[in-house]
Amino acid sequence: MEIARRSTRTGGARQAVDALLVLWVCALISLRPGVVAGQVAQSPLFAPTLACSATCGERCGRGSGALPSLSASVLADDSLFVLSGFVPATWEGYVTAYDAKAYLGFLAGRSSEPAPTWTANFPAPAERNIVTSSAPSAPVAFEWCNLGADQRALLDPSYASAHACPVASPPIVAWLRGDAAHEQRNGGAYRDRPGTVLGDVVNSTPLVSRSNDEAYQLAPAAAYSLGGVHGHQQYRSYARSKASSRAPIVMFGANDGMFHILDARAGLASSGREIFAYVPRAAYAALGQLPDPAYIHRYSVDGPVIEGDVWNGTRWMTIAIATTGAGASGIFAIDVTAPGPSMGASSVLWDSTAADLPSAVGRNALGRTIGAGVIGSVRFDVDGTSATEPNGAWAYIVGNGYESRNDTAALLVFNALDGSLIRAIETAVGSAANRNGLGAVTPVYDGNRNIVAVYAGDKLGNLWKFDLSSADPSNWRIFNEQPPGMPSPLFTATKDGTTRPIHQAPRVAPHPLGGFYVAFGTGKYFEVDDAANSDDQGIFVLRDQGQASSIPFGDVALVRTEDYSDGTDHYRRLHRPDLATLDWNEQGFWVRLRPLSASSSRERVIGPLFLDGGMLVVSTFSPAPAAEPCAPAGHSYLYRIDLAGGFTRGAFGTEAGVTIGRRFEPGTTGGFAPLHQPADTGSTLVHSLSVSDLETMLANPRYRIPGDGGPAQQAARGTCMHAGLRVDGSVARVETNCAGLMPLRSWRPMK
Repeated sequence: MEIARRSTRTGGARQAVDALLVLWVCALISLRPGVVAGQVAQSPLFAPTLACSATCGERCGRGSGALPSLSASVLADDSLFVLSGFVPATWEGYVTAYDAKAYLGFLAGRSSEPAPTWTANFPAPAERNIVTSSAPSAPVAFEWCNLGADQRALLDPSYASAHACPVASPPIVAWLRGDAAHEQRNGGAYRDRPGTVLGDVVNSTPLVSRSNDEAYQLAPAAAYSLGGVHGHQQYRSYARSKASSRAPIVMFGANDGMFHILDARAGLASSGREIFAYVPRAAYAALGQLPDPAYIHRYSVDGPVIEGDVWNGTRWMTIAIATTGAGASGIFAIDVTAPGPSMGASSVLWDSTAADLPSAVGRNALGRTIGAGVIGSVRFDVDGTSATEPNGAWAYIVGNGYESRNDTAALLVFNALDGSLIRAIETAVGSAANRNGLGAVTPVYDGNRNIVAVYAGDKLGNLWKFDLSSADPSNWRIFNEQPPGMPSPLFTATKDGTTRPIHQAPRVAPHPLGGFYVAFGTGKYFEVDDAANSDDQGIFVLRDQGQASSIPFGDVALVRTEDYSDGTDHYRRLHRPDLATLDWNEQGFWVRLRPLSASSSRERVIGPLFLDGGMLVVSTFSPAPAAEPCAPAGHSYLYRIDLAGGFTRGAFGTEAGVTIGRRFEPGTTGGFAPLHQPADTGSTLVHSLSVSDLETMLANPRYRIPGDGGPAQQAARGTCMHAGLRVDGSVARVETNCAGLMPLRSWRPMK
């Protein structure tokens, strides 16, 4: 079942809340495709289209963030469903939270639309807790004379040149803090913000943070201390403490030049209230233009936000690291261990721009990092003494992004606690004439939860595997070499003049015959000419067996697709003759998104990929010309590909396992996130395995095998679904078959 609902309430001060479901109306037009300027790197990014602004008026409605945010993929009674976006006419933003069960029930038609649990709100301007940094490691309160001379010159050059500190702040500082006294509606000269001080939220999907558990009791190298108690010995206690007492928060960047942290608790006067804001140093390039009534949209703090736990030698901390995304290149880290009023300048761990990096390699490599990184432990022998090993480092690992100085792809490894660059691993692929950059990353862990390898793709269609297994960062390298000594990608999806960019993070899972599945999608939608691109894109599933040589494109089997309809539903299935010749022992396969019946296609993968119970989940988008400027158009497919069961499990009702995709129109540019709502089992606990059953299983283990020889699946109890934001201004809830759990298939000694 698939139902899309739109809010119909209108009127007065509640309009900013009640129309939140109008998500992409005019947004694709007002911002144009995606995120990065591409051919106009230093120009204002994606100015609003005049046709939209002048013709549509109020019909421009709301624009959406990339993906709905959830506090957990398994819905519980206190789960949140968070929507974000913006109003193109005023470039105001919104972040609103709902009770996830109630909201998804509304989308299914089982209940009326619930009231928001909270909507982002702000203290009085003078009371806001806003911090910035005047230098890479110099966090200060956001006040005029605390800023560096260069920052003051960017905010108000005339005032800065005419007044030496100490001096009263110019009006722009008060305006940025949310004071409306100098707005045009009150007789001033600055741009009006009639609804909220929050700027537009576009690509920085809000992160709901409460009690992430990283399993660091497994003793990663960075959790060891040179003396005293080791971090891994205390991690379970820290994780339990977070789950029981840490207040939930929502974190995101907005194009008002700030990174915001909100109180995510429900039912309080402070619910949704901003408790902390940070102005990254890279954002100052755009801040001075924000109050201009003729403001042309620019990105400032628009990148992904991630969090992770780190051991600083004496205690565990939870930190958030975010990037400025399509704004001027910058990365910053905030201590969010104990979110609340005590946060301040000391909560800022570091803030780096490309110019701050001491090595030319780093300065030239860091671009606009719009792909998510990862925080984790690496085997870095910090003191170079084998007697003190393991003594690793907490690292922030991220692709270098796009529009760097040298236009190549590189993996950047920063110290997560102080922002120093541990290593930049260059691919040397890319140039000013053929611009490149590395996208989102996926780590591979060892048994102690150290990151020992990373997969990531680049803009030119290369999939790279980076080896971080050595305790000496100088030995970190690109894994594949062909010929020996010459680094090469694991695989190149670009072939015969067809470019297949890899922007989203690959997904990695064990292959049943040994090695890893490495799955990724191709395509992009973040440069000004992307909408018209009709290169054949695909979903690739490789088998990485640790080979030193690259996987040839010709060794990856092509599986074509067919479109068919069942009533009003439109599906896509795998072409059976191609499946008949598919050998799972080989290097992998790829699914071409263009079906056999089409001569060309604009379909591409631009949303995140997921692994759900052995199912690879991929969503695509095909932009289409809009009938009028305020009606952005296009369709999507939601794909569920049965990797664990070898295409035996159907994903959509009674459709067979070879049916991997279902069409939705209007589509989504942000993807469909998988969710599971467990069945209500009541208050009585029933043991699913008796002692005699366990003894029998240990003595003579057997598994049910259907007639075709495939493994039997145990279906999950409850409702499985996907949720996504669609381009017509609606939220979609898509029910799918539950993937279930694979039975235990191997035994190993436990110690």
